[in-house]
Order: sequence, then C-alpha cells, then structure tokens
Amino acid sequence: MLVFQKKLLVLAGASLAFAGVAFGQATCTTNLPSTPVVRAEGVTEQVADVVLTCTSATAVDASAGTPAAPHMAVTLFVDHPVTSRVLATTGTAYTEAVAVVSPAPALPLNAVTQGVITPAGIAFSGIATPAIGAGGSYTITFTNTRVNATGGTNTVNAQPFVTGSVLVNPSALPPVNVAAVTSGLLAAKLSTDLAGATPVPAGGVSNLVCAALTPTAKFYVHTGENFQTSFKSLLSGGDNHNPNQWFIGNSETGFIPAAFPQTAGAVNTATSSTRVKLVFTNVPVGVSIYAQNAVLTDGGIGGGSVTLTASETGPSLAVPTVPATGAFAALTGPLAVSLVGTASAGNTTLTAVYEVGAQSPVATEAYSFPVYMVAAANTLAAAITTPATPMTVTTSFAPVVALPLTGAVTNFPSFTSTSTALNAAVENLCVTSLLFPYVTNQPGFETGIAISNTTTDNLGAKTTAVPAGLSSVTPSTGTCEVNFYGGTAAQPAAFTTPLIGPNTTATPTGGVSYANTLTAMGPTNFTGYVIAKCNFLDAHGFAYIVQNYGTPGGTAMGYLSLTLANPARPGAGEFGLGQ
Repeated sequence: MLVFQKKLLVLAGASLAFAGVAFGQATCTTNLPSTPVVRAEGVTEQVADVVLTCTSATAVDASAGTPAAPHMAVTLFVDHPVTSRVLATTGTAYTEAVAVVSPAPALPLNAVTQGVITPAGIAFSGIATPAIGAGGSYTITFTNTRVNATGGTNTVNAQPFVTGSVLVNPSALPPVNVAAVTSGLLAAKLSTDLAGATPVPAGGVSNLVCAALTPTAKFYVHTGENFQTSFKSLLSGGDNHNPNQWFIGNSETGFIPAAFPQTAGAVNTATSSTRVKLVFTNVPVGVSIYAQNAVLTDGGIGGGSVTLTASETGPSLAVPTVPATGAFAALTGPLAVSLVGTASAGNTTLTAVYEVGAQSPVATEAYSFPVYMVAAANTLAAAITTPATPMTVTTSFAPVVALPLTGAVTNFPSFTSTSTALNAAVENLCVTSLLFPYVTNQPGFETGIAISNTTTDNLGAKTTAVPAGLSSVTPSTGTCEVNFYGGTAAQPAAFTTPLIGPNTTATPTGGVSYANTLTAMGPTNFTGYVIAKCNFLDAHGFAYIVQNYGTPGGTAMGYLSLTLANPARPGAGEFGLGQ
C-alpha cells in the first residue's frame, strides 16, 4: 500500500490539471470477474481483468470525432513487473494490454485502447467514453496484463488511478488483489514402475556396461500441475474474443480484440500452450535417450494429454516416432517412442519437451513419463569414470529464461526454473572378484592359476536359428587385475592378465581362459592369498599347488576359486555378482 501511495502523490497534480476541461463527473468502482492463481515460476503470467464500472453524474455528449471528445487516462499500478507482449515495432511501445469500453463509444472513436508499460505498471491514455445520460453507467475492462510472478510474494496487487476530461472522484481507486501466486509444477519424483510404488535408488538405477540397454522403460519421471489451472491450452474454447474468456477456458492466450487500433495487423496469440521439459545431464557417451511421444494423465484424470515437441521455444513442431520394428516392435500405438538424442563427447545433456494438448481447468492433472535408455553392450566402459557419475534429470516449465530480464519477453509463456536435479541412472562397470585363499611359491612349491571367461553359454532361450540355446548373458571380453596379499613387508605389484574372452575382430584374445604360474606373475618366495578382479561378469578360477615342483615324486592338489559377493559400491562405479 505504501508503494502505491508514493506513486499516487506524483500524479495528484495531473488530476487537478483537467478540472478546467471537464466533460462531467463520474463515480467509478472496481470489480474483478475472476481472481486467477498464477504460477510462481512464470514471467508472463496473466492477472485478473480489472473492470471499472462508472456512473455518470451528468449527461455526457460524446461529440464523436472531435478533438475534445470525453476521455480518460488510467494508470494501472502493479506491484510486480509488467511483461505484457509489446506489439509495436516502432514508435510508442504499445502492448497487447488493452482497455475495452462498453457500450462502445460512437464511431469513429475506438472501444479498445492499448496500454504502454511504465516502471510503475501500465498506462492507458485517450480512453474514449460513450455518450451517456445522467445516472447512466458504462464499463472499462483492463485485460491482458501480464506480470513476472517470480518475486517471491504470494499475491499480485493492482490499483487504478484515473485522470482525463471525465472527472472521477476519487481519482485513486482502492488496490485490488488480481492474482494469487503459487508454484505451478509439482516437484518431480522418480520410480522404476509406472505406478510410482518403487522409488529409484538414491544413486540412480544401476545399468551394467557389459549388458545391452534395450528399449524398455528404465525409470519414470512423475510430475504434474500443482493446482488445477497450471497447465493451459493455447486458446480457450471461445477463441478468446471476449474479455475473461481466457480465464474461463484456461488458455495461455489472453483476450484477442477484433483489431489493435494502435498497432494494426498485430496479433497476440500465445506462442504455445504450456510446456514441460525434462533435462538429462551427464548422459554417458553412446547412450541414446528415448521418450514416449504422447503421454496421458495418470488414471485418465481430467482427460489431459501432452505430446513431444521439437523445441522449447517457438511454435509446436512434431517429433517423429521410431518405427515399431526390431527391438522397438512392442512400442507401437500409444506406446510409440521418439528419439530425444544420443550423447556424444561434446554433448552429454539431452532435453525432452512436452506440450500440453487437452487439459481440464477443474482437475489437477499428473503425468508419469517413461524414459528409455538404449546402448549396445560393451560400448560404454571407456566413458565410465570412477567414482561413477550418475545421470540426472530435472523438470521445469519451458521455455526457461534468465533473470533478471534484459529486454522484452518474446515467447509466451516463459518461465524460470528452480528445480533440483535427481539422480536417475548410473552406468557401472561389470566386475567379478575371485578369491584364491592359498597360494605359494616358496622353495619347493609352485601355484598355477587359471581364470576362464564364461560369458558365452547356451543357457538362454532356444530359437530356430540357435536350437541349442542363446547365451544367457552378453558375451564380453576383459582383463583381470591379480592382487597378492601375504606376510611380506611390501605387497607385490599387481599383475594384469591379457584379454580373456570370446575373440572378435575388434578385440582378439588368447582365448576364453588364461593360465600361468604364480612365479610368472611376479611374486617370489610368496605365501598368502590372491584376489583377481576381472572387468567382466561370470569369471571363474582354478588353482593348482605343487610340492617338490620340478622333481620326481612331487605331490599336488587343486581347488576352485571363491567368487566374492561384490555388490554395487556407492561411488565406485562397479557392480558385480556373487556366484
């Protein structure tokens, strides 16, 4: 209130200046046809239409067309920065904000007057008033006032101040609450199921680099509107040609007059309906992200829908779906997916933008967005860091603009983002740790160690092409780091085997098994145990200890290695399975 009072003092003299050219007197009251809730993230939020109902104390002759026709000048003081769309390209910066007089003044006077943004709010000059008899009434509706609602307050207030050749007493009308402010987007949650019953682990869903990432939903992003009118259509059902229709139909576009008198030919249709974006960061190089092309509200509540669009700014652009063939054969119809992008060395951030289609202004609509991660097996190991860096996801309205604003907003609506990144997935190296509990090469003894890579088998499904059965895991090739632990003062240096596993053109190996003696691996006069950490799953080992090695009459015994339980270690970037 104090801010409004200070601004009004500046204009007090202007009110008196028109006393000598008065066309009569009027008493005006303020009315709001509705009080919307606006999004605290929005920088172009439309607030309530403000309606002045004025009753003339004396008859007014409009004298249509004369320079002295009765008029008003109204400044609408607003306690948030006004961001209504500027329609003028040159000269006075007339905006989409308009004052609409009813009944309309006699021609050629305009019933619509465009406003100009000021530091204090928005100003309308030359509002023509109609011819009216004593005691007659007319209304002036101020609409298309947009504000930057990100200031942290929970209300938006406005106060009309009237001057002109029609004297209004009092000139300063009481302040009115033109909007409530609250967050428009629910804080996102992640789960591994559509219903949201199983939360994603704190570190993200674990994926193994030795296994292919197939097109199944790895996790779901759950979000939605925080109040019933947060998600808006582009236009209302009535095409917005009446004041307050934008509110009734819950649209991003405001009132559309038949014409803008000061900016002929200009249009003020919003850029798009409400958009929500999912931003994936730290996507491992080589991973492709796919998203469901169209998503319906959870449980069909409100009958809402959103569809992928190619950009967060500008008009809607359809995103093609992936053909439902091969690995994507099951993803057809309402489950059809689109490629969001593939991470590369120079781009590990991918963005999916959804645009609201159908929406209900009387239902609070929530959505569950499935996210698909696709990559071939054994292609990501080089991209994994230790400790592992999780892929994260953030949700926000779109488009996002930086604050403070440095010029006129060009995309309607526009927003800021205050969302928190959530750990969504982490790519872990495949590890099998083998324990050889006793080895020795003290004088007269030697230990042989053998390790096999058993990632090729016939334990999987049988097919016509492979009647014996497919491999139950993805064959992979890797090495083993052999570490020695004994009673020596200094631990012997670790030994790394050559590649073990199935031969490929890219990674030729010496075979699926590697064998050597303890002495050949480095230690001398050693007794203790060995842990071999192999960077592939399904490693198995065998040890063979010989006494009186190299002489007749020696003895020997052998044993199988133990596979250590090696679950995912937080931050270690590893995942292993005990066998």
